Parts: sequence; structure tokens; C-alpha cells
Amino acid sequence: MVRGGGKITVKHIFIFLIFCFVNHAQTDNSMGNLIHVNAHQNNIDYSDTLGSWQNGINDIYSGYYDIVMTDSSKFLLRNNDYSPEQLIGFHKMELENIQTGERQEFSYFDASDQVGLFDLQPNTYRIQKGTWLFDDVSGNGFLSNGDSLYKTDISTGNYLYHICGEVDSSQIILWNDNHVLKYFKINLHDSPAIDTLQGKRLNFSAQDKIVHIEKYDGNHYFLQMENDLNLFAFEADSFRYIKTVLPDKYFQNFIFREDKLYAWDNGTLFKYNLSLTDTVFNEGTKLLEGDIFVDYLFGYAVKIDSNGLQLFNIKTEMTEKRWELSGSNYFFKPIMSYPDIYIHNTTTVTSIVKKEQYISRDASLDIYPNPFNASVTFRVKNRSSKNALLKIYSTSGALIEKINLSRTDRYVWKPRNLASGVYIAELVDGKYVIYNKIHYLK
Repeated sequence: MVRGGGKITVKHIFIFLIFCFVNHAQTDNSMGNLIHVNAHQNNIDYSDTLGSWQNGINDIYSGYYDIVMTDSSKFLLRNNDYSPEQLIGFHKMELENIQTGERQEFSYFDASDQVGLFDLQPNTYRIQKGTWLFDDVSGNGFLSNGDSLYKTDISTGNYLYHICGEVDSSQIILWNDNHVLKYFKINLHDSPAIDTLQGKRLNFSAQDKIVHIEKYDGNHYFLQMENDLNLFAFEADSFRYIKTVLPDKYFQNFIFREDKLYAWDNGTLFKYNLSLTDTVFNEGTKLLEGDIFVDYLFGYAVKIDSNGLQLFNIKTEMTEKRWELSGSNYFFKPIMSYPDIYIHNTTTVTSIVKKEQYISRDASLDIYPNPFNASVTFRVKNRSSKNALLKIYSTSGALIEKINLSRTDRYVWKPRNLASGVYIAELVDGKYVIYNKIHYLK
């Protein structure tokens, strides 16, 4: 599975520096640390802080964007941008050990660097024997070994450019072979270093730009290439094109399971259903959008905004928990390796108020009819609190309506100015919570 932040080109870097210059005087200068939230626990120790970030202090912008797990250790991925007014800056990426705080640089380039042909930000790749991190400018990377990460020594002039995915227990990689980019099938599982290229060259050119490979079934694979998702067969160490299954889409982060494609792109989490009759994906559904982060296995997503922190179960398509926050900085997205969630917090405010909500085993929420047209009736049974609240949310987490049920167990809801689709009904019964989907059909 590929984890990355999208395409970065020299043009993008220059635009980013211009943006920083224009907005320099308007920057919300702030700094702080990370606070750890465990999704399994009901109490949060907000003194459990680590790391440091800053937004515009002395022209430095630094923050955290991903987590790497080894056998017994966790590493945060941290980026640092220096963007002064004279537009001569640099971009640096580091690994930070959560336990020790030690940092190691794994990527560096300044405004004058020429980013390579593939134009990809350094990504995180997890393969069976460990985690590879690499820089598409220098070709160096990190590989996990037990509970530590160590830097690979990939030979100068011939280096790893991009890991596309796994096929037949080997990886399909883009490799700089004597200054020419070529695709190869190679085993990286037991390779702490790559000194010589030993693998099968594939029938692709660098211009094909294979971003990610995901298995469909047997010897069939989905390949994200340029702006289309295509279906290929892999036979005799060669790919054979079959068809385009999702045109005009570009995803670097996605997973395929149970005939569904889950993709995270530009702050939106999508779901696409595969049509088994003609093997194409139907129109996508937005599950969540905003400042979100999706965990590696696409099991959960977290979203942060002015309403707090939201934990979203991707499989059930429901919000499981919410936290009210104060002192959090919404300039940065939260990061997660479930059940561990990290949020950027200011140093001046350290309070976090947890909504202790548990799935109720006694109370129930009857909804009828469902699907509905003009109105729907909610009926609460076996409530434990007199001050129950009924909340209606969109699937993206936006609160649509809040109803006080302190004096009644029955409520008829009539949507106003809403589009047809799926909505989430949340019953807050004291410290218990119940979620149900409702289907509105105009």
C-alpha cells in the first residue's frame, strides 16, 4: 500500500513559496506539540505530548504527516519547510522516533533542485518484511529491521525511484538504470541494500507512470496510470492491458476489498462499487470530506474541524466516536495508525474534553419508514437518560439538525432543502450513543 501526499513538481514548489511570501504577513504564527489519543480508551491523558511543530515562526513551517510502525517501535514522519521572503528556501523530511525523540533526515531539496521525471513526493511503502521510505531525488531510503529503521545504501547513479506495488511476492519498481527510468519486477523483501539490479524488466516505459498496483483476483491487477484506473493481467512476467475500469481518476491512496474500491484523494474519502457484470466501477460515493486522515488498511478515518475530532469506521460507514477539542490547530490534519491518533496542539492550551460515549446495549432507536420520502419517524425504546438528543448528520460529518428528546420518545423529522441520499441518525442517551443510517428519497 502506498502512502503519499500527491505529485510535487518544481512548479508546485515555486507556487508554494510564492504563496508563503504573499501570505507571510497574514500567517497565523503558532507552535506546539502532538497529543496522543487512543481510540480504545475512554480517558485521555492530555499530558501525553511529544514532538514539536511550528507554523510560520521565523519562516519555518513544520509538522507531521504519517506514522511508520516496526515490530515494537513507532516513527513519525515530519516535514520542514523554510520559506523566507527572498524565496530561497528548502524542504526537508525526517523520521522521528516516538519513544526517544531522535530524528533522522531522509529527504532534502531546495528551491533549485530538479525533481525527477516521475515527480512523486517521497512515499511510505509497507512490504512484508518491513517499511521502505525513499527519496525520489537521491534514491536512498529506510528499511525496518526488527524494532528499528536503518538507512539503505543504494548505489549512486542507479537507484530506486518508485515502488508501485506487489505482484507474485515481488515488487514492481521504477528504477534508474544508467540514467534511464525503467520498470522492473524485483524482490525487496530481504534487501537491506540494492547494489545491483537483479530482476525482470517489464514492458512499460517511464512515461506510463504506474502510480499504484492493487490485486483484483488471480493474476488480474488494477493499475493506476496517469488519470485512469486500468485492469491488467500479469502473465509470464508481463502485463497485458484488458480495459479501463475507472476513467479520468487519479488516486495514490486506495485499497480494493469485497468488490469495493476505497480511495482517499484531496481531502475526500470515496467508495466505488465494482459491477461484476462488466468489471467497471460505478459512480463513486463520498464517505467523508474535509481535513481527514485515513489509516494504512483503510479501516478507519479521522477528521478534525471546529466541531472536534471524529473517528469514522470505513467498513460500517458510520462515525464511532467524537471528541470535543480546545487548543487544537486546524492548519494540520490529524494522523493515525489505529487505534493511535495524534493531533497538533498549541502549547498555550492543553485541555481536551472527551465525549465518553459507548454503544448502548439496552436502548434502541426505531426508524420508519426507511427509506423514506417526505418524513421519517424516530422512536426511542429503553432509554437510560431523560435528556436524550437526536442528531442528524451527513455522511461527511456535517451536523444538519439537533433535536431535544427530553419530553418525548417519538419524533417526526421532515427534511428541508436536502438532497436525496444517505444520512446518519445519532441518538445520544446520556453517555451512550446509537448510530443508524437513514435513506432519504425525494
